[in-house]
Amino acid sequence: MASIQKRPTNKGRTVRWRVVWRQDGKQVPVTLDYHTEAKRLQGLVEACGECWPADEELTRYGFADLIERKVEWLAKHMPLTVASDSSAPQPAGAPEEPRPPAPAVDEMPTFAEYAEKQIARKRGVEGYTKRRYRSNLANHVVPYFGHMRVDVIEYEHMEAWQDAMEAKGLSRKTIANIRGGVIVPTFKAACAMQPGRKPPLIAGNPMDGLELPKGRKKKRDVITTEADIQLYLSCAYEVHPIGADLLMLGMATAMRWGELAGLRVRDIDLAAAELRPSQVLARGSENGDTWELRSYTKSIAGDDRCIPIPPAIVEMLRRLVAGKRLDDLVFTRPGGGPWDHAKFRERVYLPVLAKAQGRGLAKHITPHCLRHSLLTMLADQGVDPKVMQHMAGHESVKTLYDNYIHPTQAQRQAAAAAIGTLLPTFYTAA
Repeated sequence: MASIQKRPTNKGRTVRWRVVWRQDGKQVPVTLDYHTEAKRLQGLVEACGECWPADEELTRYGFADLIERKVEWLAKHMPLTVASDSSAPQPAGAPEEPRPPAPAVDEMPTFAEYAEKQIARKRGVEGYTKRRYRSNLANHVVPYFGHMRVDVIEYEHMEAWQDAMEAKGLSRKTIANIRGGVIVPTFKAACAMQPGRKPPLIAGNPMDGLELPKGRKKKRDVITTEADIQLYLSCAYEVHPIGADLLMLGMATAMRWGELAGLRVRDIDLAAAELRPSQVLARGSENGDTWELRSYTKSIAGDDRCIPIPPAIVEMLRRLVAGKRLDDLVFTRPGGGPWDHAKFRERVYLPVLAKAQGRGLAKHITPHCLRHSLLTMLADQGVDPKVMQHMAGHESVKTLYDNYIHPTQAQRQAAAAAIGTLLPTFYTAA
């Protein structure tokens, strides 16, 4: 079995990698600059039965420079094999055997080329999302290692890239988005079998083991006190009563913006006091300048989602759906048609926020903050986490607790009181 040996050079400041195998009892050592190259050659040698790969295979997988090394080794250790090898010189006067036409050589792609192919192949991804991926690729990846061949990129390159992103001032979340949307999927695809049953381009993902920078997570504001909720919603109904109904339902159900804007009459069961979202309003073009209804929810967990609603919300929805058909939208703009995010932001969300802050709300509340707010309050009331996960449409409870449950002032005060009952009192005020 071929093995890989780490070979420090230059007093340990440089590392090279040696692939070693035994061919007919004789050791074959090949030293390469990068670990990913060594892993790829190791796999190729093992696929050839612990023998030098054919010249065409060496060329196909980026090792054309090893052909001369191969001929020299075979000439020294296995002269008979060299005489029969198609790449070796034949004795003078020997009849030439007919050779099949040489296969087309697939050049090893650069990271930018291969990443673009993976983005284009993505299925079930909206055009606007692909545009974001391409923007991140062009602005934050190509200038650093986009020109490099996929098979020569090492862990050290990725570590240097991440340091550069931090130096540019990118947040931890932005770096995570670039990694998760562009870099990691590209390397994973390169590690898999390629189209046409061709071997993987690389043997390992150079991102493996590289942790995200230890940046602070962005704090999201929530409203969990009766006074703050009353203030925010009363301002909403003063500014835009139609838009306020949408905000009220978001506060009462923890539904996402696209689910609220795409809610149909048929998704509401007033008798059972339940909602079952079945479509979303999403960006409909790669430029993000149009919106369209999509007949699916954001995640697989939302496919059989059931959201309970309290009596007051049942009555609000009864008013909103009166006279509408089953496929009509519950929420529409004053002039008709679905809300799009930009218009809702301009006409409802920003004016409501400005009025509420003018009256003393010391928080920046967005429609998505209402989702966080309700889930935080439900957790504070001891609602079963699996119920909250199902309501929110999350695929795991971990997502719920890592991102949506925030400590409240009441919880902090309760913790302080609990600590007070656990510790003996040594101090008495004079």
